[in-house]
Amino acid sequence: MNKIFYTLLFLLCISLSSFAQTAIPNGSFETWTNAGSSTAQPTTWSSNKTGTGYATLGPQTCFQNTAAYSGNYSAKIESESYIGQVVNGSLTTGQVNAPSTNKSDGYISSVPGNTGHIATFTGRPDSLIFWYQYTSVSSDYPTVEARLHVDTAYAPETTNSYHPTTTYNIIARALWQGPASSSTGGWNRVALPFVYVDGRTPQYILISCTSSGNQTGGSSGSILLLDDMIAYYIPQLATSTSVATGPYYVTATASTPISVPFTLTGTVDSNNVVTAQLSDANGSFASPVNIGTLTTMSSGTISAIIPAGTATGTGYRVRVSSSGPVINANDNGSNITIDLVSNSIAPATTQNIAANTNGTLLTVTETVAATSRQWEYSTTSGGPYAAFTTAQTGTTYAPNFATAGTYYVVCVSSYPGPLNITSNQVQVNVVSNSIAPTASQSLLTGVNGNVLTVTETPTGTSRQWASSPTSGGPYTNISGQTGTAYVPNFATAGTYYVVCQSTIDGIVATSNEVEISVGSATITTQPVSGSPFLFSPSAPAASVSVAYVTSGTFNGINIFTAQLSDATGSFATPTFIGTLTSTTNGTISASIPSNTPAGTAYRIRVVSSSPVILGSDNGTNLIVDQFNNSIAPTTTQTIPYSTNGTALTVTPSQPGNQSWKYSTTSGSGYVPFVPAQTGLTYTPNFALPGTYYVVCVSYNQYNDSVTSNQVEIIVQNGTTLTTLDVSGSPFLVSDSANVQVNINYASDVVFNAGDTLWAQLSDNIGGFTNPVVIGTLASTSSNGTIAAVIPNTTAAGTQYLIRVVSSNPAIIGTPDSNSLTVIPFAVSVAPADTQVLIRNQNGNTLTASSSQPSTYNWEYTEISGSNYTAFNPVQTDSTYTPNFPNVNTYYVVCNVTNAVNASLLTPEVVVIVNVTNAITGIPESTIKAYWDNSNFVVDLTGAKLNTPVIQLVDVTGQVVLKAPLANLSVNRFATQLPQGVYVFRIIDGNQNYTGKTNKK
Repeated sequence: MNKIFYTLLFLLCISLSSFAQTAIPNGSFETWTNAGSSTAQPTTWSSNKTGTGYATLGPQTCFQNTAAYSGNYSAKIESESYIGQVVNGSLTTGQVNAPSTNKSDGYISSVPGNTGHIATFTGRPDSLIFWYQYTSVSSDYPTVEARLHVDTAYAPETTNSYHPTTTYNIIARALWQGPASSSTGGWNRVALPFVYVDGRTPQYILISCTSSGNQTGGSSGSILLLDDMIAYYIPQLATSTSVATGPYYVTATASTPISVPFTLTGTVDSNNVVTAQLSDANGSFASPVNIGTLTTMSSGTISAIIPAGTATGTGYRVRVSSSGPVINANDNGSNITIDLVSNSIAPATTQNIAANTNGTLLTVTETVAATSRQWEYSTTSGGPYAAFTTAQTGTTYAPNFATAGTYYVVCVSSYPGPLNITSNQVQVNVVSNSIAPTASQSLLTGVNGNVLTVTETPTGTSRQWASSPTSGGPYTNISGQTGTAYVPNFATAGTYYVVCQSTIDGIVATSNEVEISVGSATITTQPVSGSPFLFSPSAPAASVSVAYVTSGTFNGINIFTAQLSDATGSFATPTFIGTLTSTTNGTISASIPSNTPAGTAYRIRVVSSSPVILGSDNGTNLIVDQFNNSIAPTTTQTIPYSTNGTALTVTPSQPGNQSWKYSTTSGSGYVPFVPAQTGLTYTPNFALPGTYYVVCVSYNQYNDSVTSNQVEIIVQNGTTLTTLDVSGSPFLVSDSANVQVNINYASDVVFNAGDTLWAQLSDNIGGFTNPVVIGTLASTSSNGTIAAVIPNTTAAGTQYLIRVVSSNPAIIGTPDSNSLTVIPFAVSVAPADTQVLIRNQNGNTLTASSSQPSTYNWEYTEISGSNYTAFNPVQTDSTYTPNFPNVNTYYVVCNVTNAVNASLLTPEVVVIVNVTNAITGIPESTIKAYWDNSNFVVDLTGAKLNTPVIQLVDVTGQVVLKAPLANLSVNRFATQLPQGVYVFRIIDGNQNYTGKTNKK
């Protein structure tokens, strides 16, 4: 027999079949085919029991073993004794070939097209790493050999009669011979370097392992355990040169993000951590700062953070380092600028100012000029701060507040990043006073007017009433008027502007003015109706009746004129809206222009021309509305698609109709909703993801329109892609099965045009490290079915999962919730032992077993391995009882056919048929055959034959001795055959004489 040894061929796969195959499948030996049977072997590996020629006839030498370095199993390879020969324990990803009974003729092949015994491999690893235990008998030693090659390869490479030389196909070799006569006490690690011959890219890898390294020798009982075999690639880690060089801005308390891409190749630990590091300002990594991490075994990008307080510098660098193994990569190759920014405003002292009065100018100092800034204030120390109504964005700001109170002013400087830094705050105390009623008064000389009262915030320590003939002063104190109330009374005709100047916290605050007109006559403007006055581009002027009451005498040429103030109630530049020639009380028919600016504090008064008298105003504020609208709330909303957001409400300034619109472009391109949204409220709800800008267009009675402010609505896509439970398990695979399965999915994702959905099959323990695509569907539907096919070569397993993934957007779906079973087509027969029968005698019943529902057809041959013939009549049960009428050696198999007409033959069972249980054909006393220790003796002294030849056959049907006999002599043959039953045949011309003997 040839020495049987295994070639471990590592099929290197990364993920889908379209990717480079650079890793060893099942190098952990966790998945097995036919576990527990004589043909047990790791999935994708082979042993002698799946070899060719005489290889399958030897004993089992590969076993599933629970003594593992990691996981649940290792591979046990044990050399065994068989018919006086040592069958070397072996394991291979190629195929074991034993073309003859001569051990030196045996070899392992890796031949393209030899399904199940070829391993595609395109990597150029540095070494082969594995863990082993070894039990040595006598001087045995183990071997592990790996060859990267193109086309065909053989091990040993030396040619013989059965295979050519293919050394030129070898690209690299990794050859290991363990120590002789040495048994290990535990697991040992071997890192076996590949020695490369040239720079070609491999197509395949052939690995052979044996428990007895001497092909033509070896000892029964030597055991090699193997586990965790990997192709090792020297890790290469590089920091990308595409890292943006800044500048990056940080503050003493605020950090800033930085993206650090890197490439990582080679073999690293499964829990490897890549860390981004920042140098000092000179680019030195003597004391690097860790700024981000990513747990990964491949290339990626670290979302890192430059720490707050990092010093300003222009010579910073970043690099990455890994933990398993420890590698410090090159830096990014370019200097990075970091600016530690700060800002402050001065003077920082508290200011006390009057309302509507400028305070001391504040100036912001920025260490690095900001890209923008905003002055803000708060009525609470420490904020939150709000921007001024009129944005203040310069480097200076003069405090000015209309309302009394305590204000805290800051400057917020903005930098790219984005990064906002808030300065120190300056306290501004604002005091104020005001007098009421504010309506102008028309008085006769020396006659009291309406009392004026001052309100002070806070209460002043003193005050002085004053007046001026000119609006805005300068003011002259009114003698003796220092109380909180003052009754106007002027002895001289004229126009007076009265104020109160209050001293509050040391600040003199000047109140609002009240106009007092003093003369020989008075005009009192009466209340005016019609407010609010509603205007828009197409609206007419507003008619208004202005009544007035007079006292005193007016000349005959007098004209009464109605005047409209500005929006603040000031008549400094009034608008004339109507006249009436009269000397007495009356009503002026006036007209407010439609283009009057909007405002809420308009007043109307009547004045005369002869004499010139400025009458009092109407006494209450009038509203002029220029058509406008607004929607609220104004904050950006983020909502899932097809989900209601927060309701928006439009507030139009005039009655009318509404039309809600949207756009995907900020500021333009608004279109109405379908169906139309015409109410005062609208609840955002969009069917597709995206960013939308919502406005409301309001129409008034004149069909003029105004468009509101826009509100941004961010509509998010869904994130779930669920693979629904898959039916059809168990899946029965075989060479021609092409098992079809429908993969249903459901998703809340809106898929974009051009989206492709893939159904992926896990490995047999539910892992998706290297998923297999089993079906595709070009679809944008959120629910659908992918027609998939379970690959015919799928390994056995009960924990398979299927998931669906998409391309646009890229979503990795959740797998089906139930584990799926895949059952490859496999057959066996029992009992497998050789049977020795006599003619027409029933043997032990054989039972064929199939992993799948099948039909059976028993066949036989007289030439092992070929020319099988069906029995006549045919035997189609799963059992068959051997019975042959003729003397011969028969090889019985069962041809098993599954439901898709794939066929497999069971291993052969040898049936040896004799004439009787003793020597037949001539009287028994004529020939004597017996064992003398290890010598087989044939005594022909009592028989006269012609040209006799002896054949000695073991229970497997193999001829273990063939030699001519000396007639009329005692023939003695020395053997090294083991104990057991043997059949001998004496062939003399056309005569055969058969017998059975037992060596003890």
